[in-house]
Amino acid sequence: MEQRNWLAVRRSVGYDRYSSKVAFAALGRLYSLSRLQLNFLRPVRKLTGKRSCGARAQKAYDAPRRPYQRLLD
Repeated sequence: MEQRNWLAVRRSVGYDRYSSKVAFAALGRLYSLSRLQLNFLRPVRKLTGKRSCGARAQKAYDAPRRPYQRLLD
């Protein structure tokens, strides 16, 4: 989950601590909006296969699509 936190929240908010109630409310709004963006609007590539070539693995991905498009299909 930390990779997604860096992608969504840490990049826009940073690593500071927010101790006031106003800052907590603002973070709650940010989380709700970023959740919608990550879960519905951001294209994601899915792993379709893996093949070993000696010590390395070659991975094959499908075309990036939005999660709601995958759900509709």
